[in-house]
Amino acid sequence: MNSKMIAARSFTTALSFVMLLVATPLTHDDATVLGHQQDPPATAQTDTAATMRKARALVEYLEKTKDKRVQRVAVNKFSLSGAGAEEYVNYTIKVGDVKYQAGRPGKARASENYLAFDVWAGKTSQTTVTDDGIDGVVDSGMDVKAATKEEKKVYGTKGYVLKDRQRWQAEYEKYIDAFIQFLGIAVP
Repeated sequence: MNSKMIAARSFTTALSFVMLLVATPLTHDDATVLGHQQDPPATAQTDTAATMRKARALVEYLEKTKDKRVQRVAVNKFSLSGAGAEEYVNYTIKVGDVKYQAGRPGKARASENYLAFDVWAGKTSQTTVTDDGIDGVVDSGMDVKAATKEEKKVYGTKGYVLKDRQRWQAEYEKYIDAFIQFLGIAVP
């Protein structure tokens, strides 16, 4: 073989390799190895940001607006001096057969920041979901009626570790949307 044929064959082989590289979709790990950074999918961040905006709009509405459709109940615990301290506030709405209760910290727990939902769908099911910090990501969730005694014990003392985060995140978003649609809250 002469040098021109060897050079042509080398060029063809290199060109084939480049074409194969371009035609093959890269995974995130492959792109990092090759020195290229691909952006992670933005859908998770966008969904979390949207959920956070909805949750904060709901909290602002519930705490600043008096609405006859929302039953507000403050849970007072008494201190040693006998004075009542507002520890929790529950906001309850009923949409059809489903009763939604949003829980917030009261004046005595002003340093805490959470949004919790207890939802009763008839007499057969009760779920509870909590978002600590109102960051749009569910932190705990449990189907109370189907939970075992051990799960209820853990939930009451240390917080329930989620077995299926996607399911509870979807439930949390559904509960927020139910409140927002029923009350007609504008979300920024």
